[in-house]
Amino acid sequence: MRLSLVLSIFGMLAVVLSTRFDIIGTIECQAAPPWCYTIKIIDATYNVKATSLSACELANNNKKFHFKLNLDWGGVFDRDFELQLLIQHDCGIEIDDEMQTMRLSFGQVSTTTYFIRKEVKINLSTNTTEILIRSDWN
Repeated sequence: MRLSLVLSIFGMLAVVLSTRFDIIGTIECQAAPPWCYTIKIIDATYNVKATSLSACELANNNKKFHFKLNLDWGGVFDRDFELQLLIQHDCGIEIDDEMQTMRLSFGQVSTTTYFIRKEVKINLSTNTTEILIRSDWN
């Protein structure tokens, strides 16, 4: 009986909680194409890359992107996610210059949140980012 109680407790602890992230947006560069970019989603708590997207635009000044990902709760001492977009680009710079880097932080999000949706606008010409829509569901 004690063994079944211990197994039940460990079984309940083994349940993995997950938060779904839905991040959509537009990235734009007013300089003449071509221009290239990389967008990484990073869990800043552990400095771990969750996912990324790299592309070069040969004809367009803007591009839509969409990330869907699930992040698992890390355990008893992990109470928050701290997601950031890390954007690297060569918009408006010479071909032999280093890529420019921008960050957009979504702040801390509780691991008890079930679904998070963000819509963002990234303007590489002015190095600005903006969160247009925020939706969090517990």
